[in-house]
Amino acid sequence: GAVSRTFTITGTSFDAAATVEFSGTGITVNSTTWTSATSMTVTISVALTAATGARDVRVVNPNYGTGIRTGGLTITAAPTITSLTPNNRGAGSSGQTITVAGTGFAAGATSVFSGTLVTVTASTITATSITLTVTVATAAAAGLRSLTVTNLDGGTRTLANAFTVNADRKS
Repeated sequence: GAVSRTFTITGTSFDAAATVEFSGTGITVNSTTWTSATSMTVTISVALTAATGARDVRVVNPNYGTGIRTGGLTITAAPTITSLTPNNRGAGSSGQTITVAGTGFAAGATSVFSGTLVTVTASTITATSITLTVTVATAAAAGLRSLTVTNLDGGTRTLANAFTVNADRKS
């Protein structure tokens, strides 16, 4: 799923009251902004349950008809996260290597832990794994953290309670 992804549609004879629609299900149009007779921006959200593949993009001018771009948008699968190894580190640990297993990871994906004071300083990405370099600050509170991975296309997934910050550095 992707939330609030904005892109530009170019064409001709767009009316200021034009709307944008997509074939299939799982795509919600959040907003449409008319820029000119040849350009519009649209912001959409894509549900995690949306089928992957090409979708038709339809611009509907209320008084002038409809224009369709067949296959104008492609929905790709959101990443999945199955595990973190290791799944815990102690406060005060720096430069720790953590491997994220899953699917659908893409070059440029970002990985972020919930809360504060657990930071990712580097990552190496393949389609099925992300190797993170993680620092857990000495002042990081002990407890569970979620991990969110977001691909550049906006596909995102969170694994709740995926990682534990331990109170001592020994772990």
